[in-house]
Amino acid sequence: MEGGDEVGEAALRGVPASQGDSASSSSSAQRVYPQLLKFQGKPDKLSPKARIQGLLGYKPPFDRHDWIVDRCGKQVRYVIDFYSGKPIADKAVSYYLDVRPALD
Repeated sequence: MEGGDEVGEAALRGVPASQGDSASSSSSAQRVYPQLLKFQGKPDKLSPKARIQGLLGYKPPFDRHDWIVDRCGKQVRYVIDFYSGKPIADKAVSYYLDVRPALD
């Protein structure tokens, strides 16, 4: 997987983990994965959390996406902040994703 695809897949994997899904602990035959319906890149708009962290001296994310995800028929909006990670040997891309449901 190339860098961009890898980041997107990692973000989608973060969606169930952020909700504490029972799906992540069930067998793969019963597992229901969330489906990405829509996303919007917002690289110039900080999320409220990123804005607060910036006031505390942390580096801002290099990108932000808002995703609409179908979770068993319910549409849920998620905010994903993309942060540069520490360099790792033999890795072209190092990143950290903060994936969480939106507060709305």
